[in-house]
Amino acid sequence: MIDLHVHLVPGVDDGPKDLETALALARLAYAGGVRIATLTPHHMPGMYENTAEQIQGYVKLMQDHYDREGIDIHLLPGQEAFPEGDLKERYENGELQTLGGGDYLLVDLPQQDCPYYIEQLLFSLQAKGLMPILAHPERNRALRHHPERLQAMINTGMRAVMSAGSLHGAFGVSAQKAAQEFLQRGLIQLVASDAHHPDGPAYFPLQNRPVIEALIGAERTREVMEINPQRVLDSKEIPVTIIPFELAQAKKKPSLWARLFSPSAV
Repeated sequence: MIDLHVHLVPGVDDGPKDLETALALARLAYAGGVRIATLTPHHMPGMYENTAEQIQGYVKLMQDHYDREGIDIHLLPGQEAFPEGDLKERYENGELQTLGGGDYLLVDLPQQDCPYYIEQLLFSLQAKGLMPILAHPERNRALRHHPERLQAMINTGMRAVMSAGSLHGAFGVSAQKAAQEFLQRGLIQLVASDAHHPDGPAYFPLQNRPVIEALIGAERTREVMEINPQRVLDSKEIPVTIIPFELAQAKKKPSLWARLFSPSAV
């Protein structure tokens, strides 16, 4: 299994603080089914630099540690780039690291507001041939309240990856509900751990698959967990089918309470 969004490098962002903790997180990832991971440290000028050149060095360093420790995960470069106004200039300066060195760029979304300029900013990257992937839109308050805005961005060629912990309530009830709805509507095309610490909400594939299958079925689960991550690494287009809100609601199974007390049950 491929984890496209995970923080495994010690001391470079808000992930593990030291090597011992980073290796403990890597062992959890392996036990959870991960065999390929893109290192995605934050790139936030003024707080976390983590340029493409630095990240390629992290990959070699951490792969050496993994090999010595017998952790059979293949590492690739990646980055979680914060969408400030100079994002296009940072790309032109060679600071941005795409996922696996391909055409997809992971773009960090803030937890609260979604900048009014983000569509135009990301469109400028698309014009350069990059394919933006929006990180954890279910955790963004603005997109939770206005999923039509997320849908519009998906329709223009952007894609979205969910933090697996959202499905387990790790980021609150609102993010959990949005994760379920976005998945069912096809607004989420990828699932990744976004793990930061071994004692935090580190939900890896083996923990997530039953939950996701219960929501969207085995076939679509295979798409978001296996097929689409490989498409990212191969720089192939990820097809999208968005289900209208009303149809997604109609497909939900009624609750046990509703089934027990529906007219057909008495």
